[in-house]
Amino acid sequence: MATGNITTTQVDAFIPEVWSKEIIYQTTNASIFASIVRRDFDGEIENQGDKVHIPLFSAVTVGDKTGNAPVDYTNYSESTKDITINKHKYFAFRVEDIASIQSQPDLIAGYAAQGGRGLANTIDQDLANLVTNAAITQNVGATDAGGAYIDMTDAVIRNAIQLLDEANAPETDRFMVISPAQKNALLGIDKFVDASKIGDADVIRRGLFGSIYGVLVYVSNNLPDVAAVASSAGGAGVPAHKTCMIFHKEAFALCTQLQPRVQAAYDLDYLATSIVGDALYGIGILVPDFTVQVRTTTEV
Repeated sequence: MATGNITTTQVDAFIPEVWSKEIIYQTTNASIFASIVRRDFDGEIENQGDKVHIPLFSAVTVGDKTGNAPVDYTNYSESTKDITINKHKYFAFRVEDIASIQSQPDLIAGYAAQGGRGLANTIDQDLANLVTNAAITQNVGATDAGGAYIDMTDAVIRNAIQLLDEANAPETDRFMVISPAQKNALLGIDKFVDASKIGDADVIRRGLFGSIYGVLVYVSNNLPDVAAVASSAGGAGVPAHKTCMIFHKEAFALCTQLQPRVQAAYDLDYLATSIVGDALYGIGILVPDFTVQVRTTTEV
């Protein structure tokens, strides 16, 4: 009879590190919004706490210096934006031994990869939905004779950029996220098709469509549709629309307390391997004026 301890050699199938790496790879490469918003606060909440306090600095006053007179010191009263870590998302599945043994593909690895994409998509949906928050008040869009929103135009994009300029949003780190239908519409505008040929291969990422007026353009299926709002006393109605967006990176924040992970356990009752992957994070709007809704024709 064989003796000795059970080592990692015998239970290698239940060590989840390889699946964790697959999850992280998938969530990183399947994300759009998560890669273009502020997320440099993760380390502050890695071990404890349920809120991140992000300081918002005021503009500094510049004065005139006169001879034989001291400078005036300005007292600044700064505010903070709190991001609550309140989104705990997960996926779970169980693979019975018979299915795992008789299946040609690696079922656990395959489902883990799909789970990673699912987590990434969920985080992106949460971030995309921030554009419809009541704090975002700036919007642009072209309409037809009946008042319905239509595909975005060159003028609409320029108007959105003007609003960012007027809000003093930095020229760098500006992004536009559009739907596949609006990508199709932009492909019909010659100046944008020609401009896309002068691309930089170093900036090609998942979902990246090109650059328009110095703004990187991404394509996403997660942009929200908004139902029509009827007019009321003192207020105009709003037609149904798809909400694309142009924004500066500082507009939104993603704070991840628990990076995507995966855990595995063998379930004797089912003679199966149980897999659970999860992530813990919070999102928020930092500078509302650094975002412009680009309203286009509805797609529902």
